Amino acid sequence: MKHVLFTIIFATAVLFAQAQIELEHTYSNYVDRVTLSTGKYYCTNDGVNLKLYNENHELYKSIDIIQWADYDYSGTTCISDKLFNNDDKVEFVVSFRNPSTGIYICRIYNEDGTKIKDLGNCYTAYVYNTSTGYKLHTYSPEKEVSIYSLPGAMLKSANVDVEQSVVYPNPAQDYVKLQTQTVPEYVTITDMQGLEVDRVYTNGSHEIDVRSLVPGQYIIQHGESSSVFIKQ
Repeated sequence: MKHVLFTIIFATAVLFAQAQIELEHTYSNYVDRVTLSTGKYYCTNDGVNLKLYNENHELYKSIDIIQWADYDYSGTTCISDKLFNNDDKVEFVVSFRNPSTGIYICRIYNEDGTKIKDLGNCYTAYVYNTSTGYKLHTYSPEKEVSIYSLPGAMLKSANVDVEQSVVYPNPAQDYVKLQTQTVPEYVTITDMQGLEVDRVYTNGSHEIDVRSLVPGQYIIQHGESSSVFIKQ
Protein backbone atom coordinates (compact mmCIF):
# COMPACT_ATOMS: atom_id res chain seq x y z
CA MET A 1 0.00 0.00 0.00
CA LYS A 2 2.85 2.37 0.88
CA HIS A 3 4.54 1.59 -2.41
CA VAL A 4 1.36 2.41 -4.36
CA LEU A 5 0.89 5.63 -2.39
CA PHE A 6 4.49 6.68 -3.03
CA THR A 7 4.09 5.96 -6.75
CA ILE A 8 0.94 8.13 -6.92
CA ILE A 9 2.60 10.99 -5.04
CA PHE A 10 5.71 10.79 -7.25
CA ALA A 11 3.66 10.74 -10.46
CA THR A 12 1.58 13.70 -9.27
CA ALA A 13 4.73 15.65 -8.41
CA VAL A 14 6.21 14.98 -11.86
CA LEU A 15 3.03 16.09 -13.61
CA PHE A 16 2.87 19.23 -11.46
CA ALA A 17 6.51 20.08 -12.22
CA GLN A 18 5.98 19.57 -15.95
CA ALA A 19 2.89 21.77 -15.88
CA GLN A 20 4.98 24.77 -14.77
CA ILE A 21 6.88 24.98 -18.08
CA GLU A 22 4.78 26.77 -20.69
CA LEU A 23 5.70 28.48 -23.93
CA GLU A 24 5.05 32.21 -23.54
CA HIS A 25 5.94 33.56 -26.94
CA THR A 26 8.01 32.83 -30.05
CA TYR A 27 9.86 35.59 -31.88
CA SER A 28 10.68 35.09 -35.54
CA ASN A 29 14.00 36.90 -35.29
CA TYR A 30 17.00 37.12 -32.96
CA VAL A 31 15.98 38.75 -29.67
CA ASP A 32 18.17 40.91 -27.46
CA ARG A 33 17.37 42.27 -23.99
CA VAL A 34 17.35 46.04 -23.58
CA THR A 35 17.07 48.03 -20.36
CA LEU A 36 15.64 51.55 -20.57
CA SER A 37 14.61 53.98 -17.85
CA THR A 38 11.02 52.85 -18.42
CA GLY A 39 11.73 49.14 -17.93
CA LYS A 40 13.19 46.04 -19.55
CA TYR A 41 12.28 45.01 -23.08
CA TYR A 42 12.77 42.33 -25.71
CA CYS A 43 14.25 43.83 -28.86
CA THR A 44 14.03 42.49 -32.42
CA ASN A 45 15.74 44.06 -35.40
CA ASP A 46 15.53 43.05 -39.05
CA GLY A 47 17.59 45.98 -40.33
CA VAL A 48 14.47 47.92 -41.31
CA ASN A 49 12.46 48.10 -38.08
CA LEU A 50 13.68 48.01 -34.52
CA LYS A 51 10.88 46.75 -32.28
CA LEU A 52 10.67 46.78 -28.49
CA TYR A 53 8.28 44.48 -26.62
CA ASN A 54 7.44 44.63 -22.94
CA GLU A 55 7.81 41.61 -20.68
CA ASN A 56 4.27 40.53 -21.59
CA HIS A 57 5.50 40.42 -25.22
CA GLU A 58 3.28 43.36 -26.19
CA LEU A 59 4.69 45.83 -28.72
CA TYR A 60 6.00 48.92 -26.91
CA LYS A 61 7.63 50.79 -29.80
CA SER A 62 8.39 50.21 -33.47
CA ILE A 63 11.20 52.37 -34.83
CA ASP A 64 12.03 52.75 -38.51
CA ILE A 65 15.75 52.53 -39.28
CA ILE A 66 16.79 55.14 -41.84
CA GLN A 67 18.15 53.45 -44.98
CA TRP A 68 21.03 54.69 -47.14
CA ALA A 69 21.09 54.27 -50.92
CA ASP A 70 23.95 52.02 -52.10
CA TYR A 71 24.66 50.94 -48.51
CA ASP A 72 23.77 47.67 -46.79
CA TYR A 73 22.63 47.60 -43.19
CA SER A 74 25.46 46.40 -40.91
CA GLY A 75 24.22 46.53 -37.33
CA THR A 76 22.66 48.37 -34.39
CA THR A 77 24.12 48.78 -30.91
CA CYS A 78 23.84 50.89 -27.76
CA ILE A 79 20.04 51.02 -27.55
CA SER A 80 19.26 53.40 -24.69
CA ASP A 81 17.19 56.45 -23.78
CA LYS A 82 19.36 58.68 -21.59
CA LEU A 83 22.89 57.98 -22.78
CA PHE A 84 23.56 60.38 -25.65
CA ASN A 85 21.25 63.17 -24.40
CA ASN A 86 18.71 63.79 -21.63
CA ASP A 87 15.39 63.36 -23.42
CA ASP A 88 13.12 60.31 -23.15
CA LYS A 89 13.45 59.17 -26.76
CA VAL A 90 15.01 55.83 -27.62
CA GLU A 91 18.44 56.29 -29.19
CA PHE A 92 20.85 53.90 -30.86
CA VAL A 93 23.98 53.55 -33.00
CA VAL A 94 23.43 52.20 -36.51
CA SER A 95 25.99 51.39 -39.19
CA PHE A 96 25.82 50.73 -42.95
CA ARG A 97 28.41 49.44 -45.41
CA ASN A 98 28.89 50.23 -49.08
CA PRO A 99 29.61 46.82 -50.70
CA SER A 100 31.49 48.41 -53.60
CA THR A 101 33.87 50.63 -51.62
CA GLY A 102 33.87 48.93 -48.21
CA ILE A 103 33.23 52.30 -46.57
CA TYR A 104 30.90 52.48 -43.57
CA ILE A 105 28.47 55.10 -42.36
CA CYS A 106 27.94 55.05 -38.59
CA ARG A 107 25.57 57.43 -36.82
CA ILE A 108 23.63 57.91 -33.61
CA TYR A 109 19.90 58.42 -34.18
CA ASN A 110 16.91 58.79 -31.93
CA GLU A 111 13.56 57.09 -32.47
CA ASP A 112 12.10 59.82 -34.70
CA GLY A 113 15.07 59.73 -37.11
CA THR A 114 16.90 62.79 -35.77
CA LYS A 115 20.67 62.49 -36.13
CA ILE A 116 22.46 62.98 -32.82
CA LYS A 117 26.05 62.37 -33.99
CA ASP A 118 27.92 61.32 -37.13
CA LEU A 119 30.61 58.80 -36.10
CA GLY A 120 32.24 58.50 -39.52
CA ASN A 121 33.70 55.38 -41.13
CA CYS A 122 33.26 52.76 -38.41
CA TYR A 123 31.37 49.49 -38.43
CA THR A 124 30.17 49.24 -34.83
CA ALA A 125 30.31 50.86 -31.41
CA TYR A 126 30.10 49.78 -27.79
CA VAL A 127 29.67 51.52 -24.45
CA TYR A 128 32.03 51.08 -21.52
CA ASN A 129 31.46 52.20 -17.95
CA THR A 130 34.74 53.74 -16.74
CA SER A 131 35.90 55.54 -13.62
CA THR A 132 35.48 58.85 -15.47
CA GLY A 133 32.02 58.15 -16.86
CA TYR A 134 30.50 56.31 -19.79
CA LYS A 135 32.54 56.12 -22.99
CA LEU A 136 31.60 55.18 -26.53
CA HIS A 137 34.22 53.16 -28.45
CA THR A 138 33.92 53.03 -32.23
CA TYR A 139 35.83 50.59 -34.46
CA SER A 140 36.95 51.42 -38.00
CA PRO A 141 38.00 49.07 -40.84
CA GLU A 142 41.50 50.57 -40.47
CA LYS A 143 41.55 49.12 -36.90
CA GLU A 144 41.33 52.57 -35.34
CA VAL A 145 39.37 52.89 -32.10
CA SER A 146 37.86 56.30 -31.33
CA ILE A 147 36.65 57.06 -27.81
CA TYR A 148 33.89 59.56 -27.04
CA SER A 149 32.84 60.81 -23.62
CA LEU A 150 29.08 60.66 -23.12
CA PRO A 151 26.76 63.03 -21.24
CA GLY A 152 24.42 60.38 -19.84
CA ALA A 153 24.41 56.92 -18.36
CA MET A 154 23.37 53.53 -19.64
CA LEU A 155 21.50 50.94 -17.65
CA LYS A 156 23.04 47.46 -17.78
CA SER A 157 22.33 45.65 -21.03
CA ALA A 158 23.99 43.45 -23.62
CA ASN A 159 25.77 46.47 -25.15
CA VAL A 160 27.80 47.37 -22.06
CA ASP A 161 31.14 45.92 -20.98
CA VAL A 162 31.65 43.54 -23.88
CA GLU A 163 34.84 42.23 -22.29
CA GLN A 164 32.60 39.97 -20.19
CA SER A 165 31.66 38.06 -23.35
CA VAL A 166 32.11 34.28 -23.44
CA VAL A 167 34.40 34.68 -26.46
CA TYR A 168 37.72 36.49 -26.57
CA PRO A 169 39.45 38.54 -27.82
CA ASN A 170 36.55 40.84 -28.53
CA PRO A 171 36.92 42.60 -30.95
CA ALA A 172 38.78 39.93 -32.95
CA GLN A 173 40.70 39.92 -36.22
CA ASP A 174 41.54 36.31 -37.07
CA TYR A 175 40.34 34.00 -34.28
CA VAL A 176 38.07 33.97 -31.24
CA LYS A 177 38.35 31.51 -28.36
CA LEU A 178 35.46 29.97 -26.47
CA GLN A 179 35.44 30.24 -22.68
CA THR A 180 33.91 26.81 -22.15
CA GLN A 181 34.97 23.74 -20.20
CA THR A 182 33.92 21.40 -23.01
CA VAL A 183 34.39 22.00 -26.72
CA PRO A 184 31.25 21.80 -28.88
CA GLU A 185 31.30 19.83 -32.11
CA TYR A 186 30.63 23.01 -34.09
CA VAL A 187 29.52 26.63 -33.69
CA THR A 188 27.23 28.66 -35.90
CA ILE A 189 27.90 32.31 -36.65
CA THR A 190 24.97 34.53 -37.61
CA ASP A 191 24.58 38.18 -38.45
CA MET A 192 22.52 40.43 -36.18
CA GLN A 193 19.36 39.53 -38.12
CA GLY A 194 19.82 35.87 -37.24
CA LEU A 195 20.93 34.72 -40.72
CA GLU A 196 23.63 32.04 -40.59
CA VAL A 197 26.82 33.19 -42.30
CA ASP A 198 29.17 30.37 -41.25
CA ARG A 199 29.27 27.02 -39.47
CA VAL A 200 32.66 26.11 -38.04
CA TYR A 201 33.57 22.60 -36.88
CA THR A 202 35.90 22.87 -33.92
CA ASN A 203 37.82 19.56 -34.21
CA GLY A 204 38.25 19.67 -30.45
CA SER A 205 39.73 23.18 -30.35
CA HIS A 206 38.46 26.22 -28.42
CA GLU A 207 39.79 28.45 -31.23
CA ILE A 208 37.37 29.56 -33.98
CA ASP A 209 38.62 30.94 -37.31
CA VAL A 210 36.75 34.16 -38.24
CA ARG A 211 39.12 35.44 -40.95
CA SER A 212 36.52 34.91 -43.68
CA LEU A 213 34.03 37.30 -42.08
CA VAL A 214 33.75 40.91 -43.24
CA PRO A 215 34.17 43.47 -40.44
CA GLY A 216 31.01 43.82 -38.41
CA GLN A 217 28.99 42.47 -35.54
CA TYR A 218 28.07 38.78 -35.22
CA ILE A 219 26.49 36.24 -32.91
CA ILE A 220 28.34 33.01 -32.20
CA GLN A 221 26.17 30.13 -30.97
CA HIS A 222 26.96 26.71 -29.55
CA GLY A 223 24.38 24.57 -27.81
CA GLU A 224 22.23 26.84 -25.66
CA SER A 225 24.93 29.52 -25.39
CA SER A 226 25.38 32.58 -27.58
CA SER A 227 27.51 35.69 -27.52
CA VAL A 228 27.93 38.82 -29.60
CA PHE A 229 31.40 39.63 -30.92
CA ILE A 230 32.99 42.17 -33.23
CA LYS A 231 35.06 41.17 -36.26
CA GLN A 232 37.64 43.84 -37.13
